[in-house]
Amino acid sequence: MAEPAGPEPSAEAHFAPAERATLRRLLTSSALSKIADWQLGIVVPLVVLTESRSVSASLLTFALRALAYAVSPLIGSVVDRFDRSAVFIAAQFQQALCLAVVAFTPDNLSVLSVMLLLSGFGGVASSIAGQFVLVPQLFSRTERPHAAARLGAVIEYSRAFGMLVGGLTVSVSGPTFALACTALCYAAAGCIAHGLPRARPGPSRSTLKADLVIGLAWLRRPEIFWLVTSLSLMNLASGQIEIVLVTLFEQYGLVALVSSLILTAGSLLSGAANRLASRLLPRSTPERRILACQSLHVVSLAVLCIPGIGAKVVGYALHAFATGAINVTSIVYRQNVIPIDIAGRVNSTMRMFIAGSIPLSAAVYAAAGHMRPALYWVPGLVLMAGAVLVWVVWVLRLRKAGASVKGQQATASQRVGQEGKVTE
Repeated sequence: MAEPAGPEPSAEAHFAPAERATLRRLLTSSALSKIADWQLGIVVPLVVLTESRSVSASLLTFALRALAYAVSPLIGSVVDRFDRSAVFIAAQFQQALCLAVVAFTPDNLSVLSVMLLLSGFGGVASSIAGQFVLVPQLFSRTERPHAAARLGAVIEYSRAFGMLVGGLTVSVSGPTFALACTALCYAAAGCIAHGLPRARPGPSRSTLKADLVIGLAWLRRPEIFWLVTSLSLMNLASGQIEIVLVTLFEQYGLVALVSSLILTAGSLLSGAANRLASRLLPRSTPERRILACQSLHVVSLAVLCIPGIGAKVVGYALHAFATGAINVTSIVYRQNVIPIDIAGRVNSTMRMFIAGSIPLSAAVYAAAGHMRPALYWVPGLVLMAGAVLVWVVWVLRLRKAGASVKGQQATASQRVGQEGKVTE
């Protein structure tokens, strides 16, 4: 049986002055970037719904932004080959440029679709560099969980603010102004991130083919394979839930501002869960904490199956809290297992499947739109139950082997071997 992981370190981390300044700059730039992301999540579906009057078209158009995850291993290779801070900065300005173009032609769905697709490449680079590479590179091992938790909380609170601003601006000033605000947020994020310390890659160089081999080799490791499979199913079940709810609330007759307020409240719950993640089940193993969060996700989908707008609000609140908790828990799990020198390549390969399932989630709910209303959420519930079942199998295997990620992390970088050519 796996030994308990023991309590997490105190949530009150004592960062060195230089680390504290770096953390503030990373948090601020990430916050602005995520505000822009979630403004898009409100504005774009409503623009498409207004122009096309089709819920399916609204979901599938916004899903174009997530298609960039199909080539995320290539983007991860770029992240690992160049200064990670520079990549993060460039990603913000690339997204700003794409949204500036859309702001001038909000009624042209063809231009909107192309720019959303292109902005997705910057979004993937920003996510990989900001959440998975810069934190472990810029902060010491003891401070990483605290930095990750604070970054996760800021991202969730920014999501809440972004939804609120998106609903407010599109309701009051229309899509052009709302999209211009989004572009300005990305540009401001890039300007603030310009002061981040350099985060140079390691001295080793490899070919693009070798980079892909490294990522795929790590994907075959059991501790990574089971996580990727489970989280991919989770995103397939609920990866587009906010966009789905925006369109459903529109059909209920709610104005954009009210819809955004509901989603904002859920995001605040998610942010609170981020801050509390290290205190939830502190004596349990990381794997069991992930399982607890997934179980709450199943409950949330079951509540969403209940007819009525009240059930949708409660179900989303449960979903948001579970998402906030599992985001931090699973990210720290990965940071402890994957060596920093290949973090970009490995995480990008993982996210090709994990985040790449998000646009497929839109397809699931677009197809469910043709089912009876009582069955609309059932496919998502079944997929979420499948995700939990996959992770239960892994937890039981670990219990039988008497292992946990806590026992694996100390030797993770030495186990890269020939795949990564990295040693400590």
